[in-house]
Amino acid sequence: MTGGDLEPGTLVNEQWILDLERKAFMTLLKNTKTQDRIANMLTTGKPLRN
Repeated sequence: MTGGDLEPGTLVNEQWILDLERKAFMTLLKNTKTQDRIANMLTTGKPLRN
């Protein structure tokens, strides 16, 4: 994971990293395969390899 569009060596706080992680996760959730993996894990308890 990187700090986003910042100059190298720029210090960021924990909230900055959490916001980046949330943004990436929300992007993944738009993917049908990701949704299938989540649904499968919730119903079977096993990961879906698609």
